[in-house]
Amino acid sequence: MGRSLARVLPFKPPAELLPLLEDIPLVGDETAEDYFKILSAIVVAAQPVDGIDWLHVKAVADQTFEIKREQAIKAGIITLMQKEIVLDLLKMTREAPNALDSHIYRIFAAQNEANRWAVDPAVKQAINAALAAKGHPPSEILAMAYIKGQAQIDAVDKRLASYEGRRIVTLREIERRNEKRSRDVQKASSDIIDAEFSEAAE
Repeated sequence: MGRSLARVLPFKPPAELLPLLEDIPLVGDETAEDYFKILSAIVVAAQPVDGIDWLHVKAVADQTFEIKREQAIKAGIITLMQKEIVLDLLKMTREAPNALDSHIYRIFAAQNEANRWAVDPAVKQAINAALAAKGHPPSEILAMAYIKGQAQIDAVDKRLASYEGRRIVTLREIERRNEKRSRDVQKASSDIIDAEFSEAAE
């Protein structure tokens, strides 16, 4: 792995630091390639010249990666809560010719429609329109999702604040050595975080 990492980075790190740079705790479907893209962007911004610079680069890359992960978790929680709200509303607002049809729909079909709402934009648009016509617009569904997932969302927000605090501390350490490098690294890291946030919001 050391040689491959050295090849993908725009600047060659000290050989003794390669094991540290490759130490990435991945979770879920995260890949080393995802991390190395962030690391490479921070390296380009920092242009490290010694071991301390590389340690700072590693710290900012880790913190940026962790913030990115928490943003994805938060977006996932909100989507999950929205899907649960949509499922409840589908069951409550279903119009069927008789009680048996309504019962069958609640047991078998509603969950399938809610699942499709979460992954298929066309189905989502159609269901949103149908629920809005019955007095439940997407803004209400989103608000209800935030209320339903409040505890989990608050926990993610606390972790985000912690990681952001650590990132600020690292940037200050970089600033003590080189003010311009600190600004460049902060911009690179913030651009990555803002891009991930925009993608999650969409």
